[in-house]
Amino acid sequence: MPIQTHKFESTIRYAIPNRFELRFNLVSNHQFTALYGPSGAGKTTILKLIAGWLESKTTVSLFGSRLDLDESGRVLALSDRRVGMVFQEDLLFPHLDVLKNARFAINFAKRENRMDATKFELLVRNFGIDQLLGRQVSNLSGGERQRVGLVRALAAKPKLLLCDEPVCAIDRAGRAEVLGHLKRWAETEQIVMIMVTHDHDEIRRFAGHVWHIDAGCLVAEGSPESVLNK
Repeated sequence: MPIQTHKFESTIRYAIPNRFELRFNLVSNHQFTALYGPSGAGKTTILKLIAGWLESKTTVSLFGSRLDLDESGRVLALSDRRVGMVFQEDLLFPHLDVLKNARFAINFAKRENRMDATKFELLVRNFGIDQLLGRQVSNLSGGERQRVGLVRALAAKPKLLLCDEPVCAIDRAGRAEVLGHLKRWAETEQIVMIMVTHDHDEIRRFAGHVWHIDAGCLVAEGSPESVLNK
């Protein structure tokens, strides 16, 4: 069942040395939100802040509950936040084959968060990497590597998935297919997603809400059409 109420909120407070300061609130009531803007605007840094990869005063809430703190107010370890991240560069482990890369998060997940074998097989088929499992990642194309990176992130069963241009290395026809699978999987598994992209077609196909970032400022937000038409 699709999520009935989508609520993400993050208070961003972070100074990028020798560039600018990020200081704004991001709010979305949609399951799928696009982060849009020119290169160097601060989009990737924002994803890292939300994921907790950078030390800052950033706060992150999903459905009214903090993802960065436990119930007693203590800061959670990154592994306990259930936040997945997919970079434009896939960052696969070069010493592991495709299967071991894809299963990496499953092997270290808590039992209650571990994806079962049947669902993992479905995930692998949906993203078209079932014929690649025995190969070394050094022998994959850029598009194949991105598919493996998406499977690895989804296999961790995140509550929030952050994607930085996750299909940019895939051909145009393949992008639409992968984004379709990504949205359907997220709807079924109730994953909220934030995706960085420069592609207007991808934004219209993917997002219900858009944040437009420029030089560290939130310059516009709203529906895809209202933001892109500006």
